[in-house]
Amino acid sequence: MSLMGCERNLKQYQNGQWAWPDEANELLATLWNSLDVKLYTINKTINEKFGTSYSRNSIIGRAHRLGLPKRSQQKNDSPEFQEMRRLARIESKRRWERMRYHRTRGLRDAMGLPPLSITRQPKLPPPRIEDTTIPQEQRKTFAQLDHGHCRWPIGDPGTEEFFFCGGEAHGSYCAAHQYRSTQ
Repeated sequence: MSLMGCERNLKQYQNGQWAWPDEANELLATLWNSLDVKLYTINKTINEKFGTSYSRNSIIGRAHRLGLPKRSQQKNDSPEFQEMRRLARIESKRRWERMRYHRTRGLRDAMGLPPLSITRQPKLPPPRIEDTTIPQEQRKTFAQLDHGHCRWPIGDPGTEEFFFCGGEAHGSYCAAHQYRSTQ
């Protein structure tokens, strides 16, 4: 902003508030009370007429400080308008139902194509593992566990015979112990 703009703005600032010309206040009150004038038009008219650069929010704030009534939404209670709104709601509901139909039935059904048949192969459980048959070289202590080792605990943690499975894991457990954990 140029220095000239700052000086002009400082002249408009008085007593802790931006000074609005009385004519601007009168024009704001006149335009504010006419419901057919939009805020954008009020803002543009005041800024062009008085050479200001007030924002939309400053216009609303000034109207509030002047005690002007809140602008209500225009409500048209005419029978023609109510019928138009009713028809628009019906059309919107129909459009939503068509969209939902096409989503659930899919484009194949809408285009007259036969549905896709998806056959899933049943997932076979991994072979069962007996904890006592885990080889000695696979067994791990807590200190030996590393990323990729099965962390399935076997035995009583208070005894010397306690160990972890230590098999190849994708996550926390090997395939057999993962299957067992979900059964």
